Amino acid sequence: MTANEDLMREHGVLRRALLVYFLSAKKLRSGQGEIPPDALNKTARLFRSFRRGLHERALEEPFIFPAVKRAGGQGAEYVDVLLAQHQRGREVTDYILATTGGRSSADQLPNN
Repeated sequence: MTANEDLMREHGVLRRALLVYFLSAKKLRSGQGEIPPDALNKTARLFRSFRRGLHERALEEPFIFPAVKRAGGQGAEYVDVLLAQHQRGREVTDYILATTGGRSSADQLPNN
């Protein structure tokens, strides 16, 4: 498998977790039922461990984003946006963990 294919597969996993977040929020806001906290907690824990262990902290932020910035051009303009999205994803995951009985990032190891 190529590095590009691996990265795209990782984005697929992250998209599925984000879909769980999105559909859960929609259901809760509309009052159409409850979401089992355990299901959201498991999704958030998967999201965090996958993101920290494989995706953002191990690939994109230390290697891909700096290379894109150095190359310049149109893609370099999006690196800061993507970094902001990563940070917001960490905040959302922290919130979900805190409200579903999980631990927040303050309780985790450094470099969460």
